[in-house]
Amino acid sequence: MLSLLHAKTFLKVLDERGLRAASRSLKLAPSTVLDHIAQLEKELAARLIVRSNGSIVATPQGEAFRPLAVALIATAERACHLISGAPLRLAVASNIGVYLLQPVLTSFRSVDTTETELWIGSNPDVSERLKRGEADLAIVEQWFEAEGFEAHSWLRAPLTLIVAPQHPWAGRASIKPRELLEQRILGGEKATGTGNVLRGQASGQGELRDFHRHGRVCLRRGEKRKSGVIADRWC
Repeated sequence: MLSLLHAKTFLKVLDERGLRAASRSLKLAPSTVLDHIAQLEKELAARLIVRSNGSIVATPQGEAFRPLAVALIATAERACHLISGAPLRLAVASNIGVYLLQPVLTSFRSVDTTETELWIGSNPDVSERLKRGEADLAIVEQWFEAEGFEAHSWLRAPLTLIVAPQHPWAGRASIKPRELLEQRILGGEKATGTGNVLRGQASGQGELRDFHRHGRVCLRRGEKRKSGVIADRWC
């Protein structure tokens, strides 16, 4: 059976790019570090590291094992945290974390004593954090299917356009996605839920123009929940 200690030693050797540096970092004798690697290679029946240009690097088999070793250690650490009553780790996309989540968290905390630990970042970073085992739950604007994970919709919000009073669209109740193709847009950057929705809607009809910091049309989702947004300041 694979040893978590040996896996941790393997990762440290790769991080330090050397056996002696890893032994100093781990406070182990170099011979012990070598023994950990040898036992791990015996368990996996494969060579995991080699010396190249004076440094230790992973073999192809070692590179394949590397993310699994990270996941093994993260899972073991999380199991210890759960048993000891560690907080629920939430990784949340920035717009959701800033504008939408706080009332939901307040409501949750009023009926559940589970401690929560909040981390806010971009949609891709949130997804990767969950995949690496560094979060228990991810809340994102858009999820791309990944093996071993379940995704559930928790909120649907309209896509709101904000334009200046003199804009030709002022007063219109709705527009078609293709009408956005020739507009300068503020918002909907790549890797955001809004940007991905718009690109999906425009697929086959043309290309959306690059998003600008200063545009004639502003895009927001769930606008009523976002306080302090005034059209003539955005457009």
